[in-house]
Amino acid sequence: MSFYDLEDIIEASTIPGLTVITAPDLLRPHLAAGETCIWIGAPESIEFEGYGQGTCSWKAALVHPNFRDHLAALPELLEYASELEPRLSVSSIRPDTIDLAGTLYPALEISFETTFRK
Repeated sequence: MSFYDLEDIIEASTIPGLTVITAPDLLRPHLAAGETCIWIGAPESIEFEGYGQGTCSWKAALVHPNFRDHLAALPELLEYASELEPRLSVSSIRPDTIDLAGTLYPALEISFETTFRK
């Protein structure tokens, strides 16, 4: 039994030019291939608002392959974030980096929530 439907989140995150990743070991090969990715892991929290209903809070990372020039990657990352905002009801965006074996990749952390009712 799950309190969220990851397939719905993946579908909402599927945008041309953006690779959706749910397993962290897949991130590095896709970045090495020059792909911009959204990495979606498990929910940050699951809050119950009554029996069988509640909210899942999520943090996902938009990661750009241009590790040499983080500022140059920012406009593309922000464009993807603006496309994801209505699809996922993004509540905040925070600049970040992802460290993969000593290489820092530019990233945006996006936060959003999903609701469930069993």
